[in-house]
Amino acid sequence: MRKDSKSNYFDGLLSDSESLAVLNRRSEEMAKEQKLHDDSQIKEDFIHFRLGQKDEYGIPYRIVEEVISVSKITKVPCTPSFIAGVVNRRGEMLSVLDLYHLLGIEKTLDKPNNFDVVVIRSSSSLVGIRVDDLIGNDEFEPNSLTEPLESDRQDNSKFVLGIHQGKITMLDFEKLLESSILQVNKKID
Repeated sequence: MRKDSKSNYFDGLLSDSESLAVLNRRSEEMAKEQKLHDDSQIKEDFIHFRLGQKDEYGIPYRIVEEVISVSKITKVPCTPSFIAGVVNRRGEMLSVLDLYHLLGIEKTLDKPNNFDVVVIRSSSSLVGIRVDDLIGNDEFEPNSLTEPLESDRQDNSKFVLGIHQGKITMLDFEKLLESSILQVNKKID
């Protein structure tokens, strides 16, 4: 086939509205298949920690600023139970959340002399969370997380991304930090 005849052939295809519609559908299907393939391959790093004797949790690294070791959390009078207190972070006061109260976890461990605080930064807040045991880091595929099981504890599944490997609850701290639950002195609807 000569160059001129190829050009005329493709020009004819594109001018035919039915052929153009078929090509557009095919390209859209191929793009969807590629997106599904790409999304299933995305892995995200997370920090892995334990609360209580056996409950394991994870937080995506994209919102973890750092982990600091502290020996004391200073209680703040007249604050809700989900506020563990504040710590001095390089001359700045950092509020520390108590996930036991927010997630309905039963406290079973004695407080150690030193413990870790994971510093979380979202678009709206900078807070710390006290963890009982820092396990390490790992990666997960967001699309492969399973739904959390129903619990007799308070329902905070809206703050859970899903379950990784059947045992690690991946927390959605961005939703938690934007929640009205954390609004102090504000009426909750």
